[in-house]
Amino acid sequence: MFTRVLLIAAAALLPLAMGAAPASASFLCNTPDCVLPTSTTTTTPGTSSTSLRSQSATRFSIGLQIDLQTGQPQLVAAIRHTVTLPHNQVYGGQGDITMPINLAQPLQMPTIRALGIAGERDVMALLGGGVVLGSFLPLASAALQVPYATAGANYVYGRGFEPYAGVNSFARAVAPRVITTGSAGTSTTTSSCPTGFTLTNVASLVFPVGASVTNRAGKTCLGAT
Repeated sequence: MFTRVLLIAAAALLPLAMGAAPASASFLCNTPDCVLPTSTTTTTPGTSSTSLRSQSATRFSIGLQIDLQTGQPQLVAAIRHTVTLPHNQVYGGQGDITMPINLAQPLQMPTIRALGIAGERDVMALLGGGVVLGSFLPLASAALQVPYATAGANYVYGRGFEPYAGVNSFARAVAPRVITTGSAGTSTTTSSCPTGFTLTNVASLVFPVGASVTNRAGKTCLGAT
């Protein structure tokens, strides 16, 4: 008898249950019941510091200079290697070859030199020696180099001082290397809701939520019921 009553009750409630299920499944939470959360991004800047390190460079030059005693022009080819320290002091070395230009007597003997360099980026002193090819007369040399210009003198054994001045393609010495260290900035994004709404994970709800009111973090603002 009791079993018959249960069967009759189940049969009576079955149509109600079947009618309620589609109604629940068809509900989609959208405005005004659900609204899109407001996202706020906060950026914390990183910290950084810079320091200077030595840097070297090798440069080539073609220049023209004048023998200040004879007025004879000279073509100069040179190679220079410099090291610039953190406080712009410079040291290094230079090798060059100087060819006198004489149209009346085209065959001229060149002079080769090896010079040490010391100074700073804009003004460098050159000191060294060399030899005049052909006669093989030794020489001592001293000069100053500024960006794109030089002046000095060679003391040639048996011939005396031979001062000169000229231009070349040597710019100021290379700058020290700048090293930057530090940490990158960070960004944090937070979500918030208007008054009367609760920030809620969409996955925790028993009904679907519209895509237009769901943010990238999968949250919506659910209105109070």
